[in-house]
Amino acid sequence: QEAKGFRTAWDSGIGVEKYVSPRQVDRALTSKEKKVRDTAYALKAEDPGAIDRAVAAMKSKVPAGSVLVPMPSSLGDVRDTLPLAQKLAEATGSTVDASLIKTGKTESIRARRMRGGGQTPPGEHNMEWTGVDLSGENVVFIDNVMLSGSTFQAARDAIGTGRGLAYAKAEPFESQVAPAPPQKQPDEDGQFDLFRAMVIKALKGEALSKRIVPTPPPGYQPVPGS
Repeated sequence: QEAKGFRTAWDSGIGVEKYVSPRQVDRALTSKEKKVRDTAYALKAEDPGAIDRAVAAMKSKVPAGSVLVPMPSSLGDVRDTLPLAQKLAEATGSTVDASLIKTGKTESIRARRMRGGGQTPPGEHNMEWTGVDLSGENVVFIDNVMLSGSTFQAARDAIGTGRGLAYAKAEPFESQVAPAPPQKQPDEDGQFDLFRAMVIKALKGEALSKRIVPTPPPGYQPVPGS
């Protein structure tokens, strides 16, 4: 049920570019994918050139007269998204309302993935709307990258209306991170082969450098004729 909710939120959000992570594919990123990724990161650094590129790509998705709500980060601030929202507002004749706040810190998606966790449920984003009632307004949530739609859903739950718009949109969570390769298991056959070779060398008088008496690995069974 939770996964379905995330997918619904992801489907409803808009991203003008496709965001591809190197961890997502088993190939080198294309020049286009690198450019989108670099721009997305530069937006977090409030890079003017990146903001201009994003505005040029996003402005057609913002109806004139909209109310743009910059999305707060996992730390609760809007430093990463407010400049983008302001420039979009200028380009589309819209207004900006930064009254969406967080009442507590949210664990970043990167940190959650590092410990093997899934997406943050919308209710755990601790979002609260402190502004005026926006019923009847065309509300657009502004972000640099959309990963799952969870934060956009949290914003909608807090405000009661709105849709998400990001510069770039990643694949749904279940396909974002390639599964970790299975850990290599000890090659027991190889251990046994090594032990047999050591025994044969000792029997032939080829003394081991440190005069170590070979100790058979657990489960070793002598092979007739060796």
